[in-house]
Amino acid sequence: MKHENMSYDNCYKYNFKGCRRLREIAVPPGVTHVGEYAFHRCHSLKSVSMLPG
Repeated sequence: MKHENMSYDNCYKYNFKGCRRLREIAVPPGVTHVGEYAFHRCHSLKSVSMLPG
């Protein structure tokens, strides 16, 4: 998985934990909450962007 687009309003606790191949995240404007450790141990994650809305 090179990138992930979120299409819901929450990114829950440990949602992507340990996803080693995740490189970038594009967060849509409707996301109102990102839980603690949502990207814990995502060592390849280099970019998190907030999409305009």
